[in-house]
Amino acid sequence: MLLTRIKKYHHIVLSISFLTLLLGTSGHAEEVTLPAFLESVTLPSGAQYDGQLIKGIPNGRGQLLNANGDQYDGVFVDGKFEGRGVFHWVNGDVYKGKWSQGKRQGFGSMQYANGNHYEGEWLAGKRHGQGQLTFRSGTRYEGQWKSDLKHGDGMLIYRSGQRYIGKYKADLRHGKGVLVRANGESYRGTFSKDKEHGVGECSTKYGDVVTCLFNKGKRITKKNLVERAAAYQKNNAPTYEFQGGIGFVFEDGFTKKRRYLQNDNVWWESKVALLSTELRIRSEGDNQFIHFIIREYDGVGKYHIKKGDLLIAIEGSDPLELPEASEAIIEITSEHKGVIEGKFTLPSLTLTKNNAVFKYTIRNGQFEASDSPAK
Repeated sequence: MLLTRIKKYHHIVLSISFLTLLLGTSGHAEEVTLPAFLESVTLPSGAQYDGQLIKGIPNGRGQLLNANGDQYDGVFVDGKFEGRGVFHWVNGDVYKGKWSQGKRQGFGSMQYANGNHYEGEWLAGKRHGQGQLTFRSGTRYEGQWKSDLKHGDGMLIYRSGQRYIGKYKADLRHGKGVLVRANGESYRGTFSKDKEHGVGECSTKYGDVVTCLFNKGKRITKKNLVERAAAYQKNNAPTYEFQGGIGFVFEDGFTKKRRYLQNDNVWWESKVALLSTELRIRSEGDNQFIHFIIREYDGVGKYHIKKGDLLIAIEGSDPLELPEASEAIIEITSEHKGVIEGKFTLPSLTLTKNNAVFKYTIRNGQFEASDSPAK
């Protein structure tokens, strides 16, 4: 227990707040601060309490040992857990964090006896708000909670590498989301009651993308229905208005999150050698740096760019690279009056950092390059 019991004394003064008697003209006291005493008492519930009391009620720091073996160390206000404290359940669960009116509330961490661990926000004794639950198996959920259930935006990552990023409702995947399987295949679309449902986009591990249709988790393959789904998806897909310069959709390979990035400062440079012309397309802006090299440029047409002929960085990242077996495809569509226009796709880009490999994709790239950089 917190205190060594001294039976000769019933009350031990831990800290005495001096009685302040501010006398007015009437001679009456205007303010009185009661002292807090340190006691070892048995409460009516049968729990043993060691700590500060005011008028026989736990107030201040103390330790409570319930009859069943549960134990709380922390702050009390009017007999209830309040502020910061630690609770040990007899089953091995341990909570460290904030309390209000005797319940876990605010930020705190919970180490469960089964090996699971939660760190985040609580409300009225339940996981509520933003938090992360890590399972003993290695699976973890990061996101929003409501009354102990996954609810709102979240990301569930399995030890195998499979992951879901999207909306939850009452602990189930529900709404828009992305499911990436351990083998790299993915589904982007809507979910209903934890299952794929409706029109979506299915990708292979090689990056090929097709429209797919699901009904309560079962994929529909009838050609006429899939064609109707593709038409619906095309009509309702987000559109990105290209306004010159360079623009493209940048996709994170892990979360499948997509962003449209654009920059106005794009230009081309050429270098004539004995047998060929080398064309360079350059883009420099606040959120990107891109440099393509076409070794044997011969006007309008498609060109394949390999590793070493591409330099790209997004939002201050380290350079992204083409894998050895991959290539970028650049199509020059027009060359007129000093302006070169084209399209490009980068199906696979990698970034290695701290022995981890991060993957990215660039789609729907367009550019209009002038013959000199913007001033």
